[in-house]
Order: sequence, then structure tokens, then C-alpha cells
Amino acid sequence: MRKRLWPEQLTPRQLLIGGAALFVLSVIVTLAVLLPAGGRRSAPAVEPEPAASSEPLPLKLRARDFILDEPVEEPQPEIYFFRPPLARWTEEQVKRFWVPLNEVAREILRQENDRRVEKIFEGVP
Repeated sequence: MRKRLWPEQLTPRQLLIGGAALFVLSVIVTLAVLLPAGGRRSAPAVEPEPAASSEPLPLKLRARDFILDEPVEEPQPEIYFFRPPLARWTEEQVKRFWVPLNEVAREILRQENDRRVEKIFEGVP
């Protein structure tokens, strides 16, 4: 039968040797992973040359940034209506979407009062 070793049964010298062995092993594994394979070194990084002009590069290229034979107008965002715009709305159309302002104000007040009451009663068991 094999004898099992527990940390309490190990001497300080054995613990020190085991810890040192684990440390050396971790250093070897780290170096093996970080160093390039076969001792080859990668090509040195080439630093980009500074731009000839001190102007910052444009973030967005537009038609006016190029020299063109004919002037080109920049496209404008178009608005597509779902229905033709009306000069005046009929009473039926207004009733469909109208919300009386006093109802909106009452709803806001009700929500605020409910929030305050809840806050007051938070500490009550």
C-alpha cells in the first residue's frame, strides 16, 4: 500500500523544494510559450512615416474632397411621406389623436404621488 503525503506531514524543507520546483516549471512553460518557435525573431516593426502635411485626415470623404471634371452635388437625405401633408386637419382626425392636457398632467401627478407614497411606506413593517 502506498503512503499518502499530506501537507501537514511534510517538513518545511520538502515544502520549499516542492514550491521551488513548481516555480521553475512555471517559468520554463512561460518562456516556451512567449518565445518564438525555433529561436526565430519576427521582423522588426516598421514605424509609420509621419504624414507630409500637418492637416488631420478627414474623417469622412465627400465628393468635394476629389478633383472632378464636373461638379457633383452631395446627396441630400430624402424624406418620404406616408401621406400627403395637410394644411388643415378635420375634426375626426384631431379626435383620433388628441389627448387633453389635463389628463396628461393628472397622470404625471398620480405617478409622482404613488412614488412618494411608496417611498414613505418603505420603512413600515
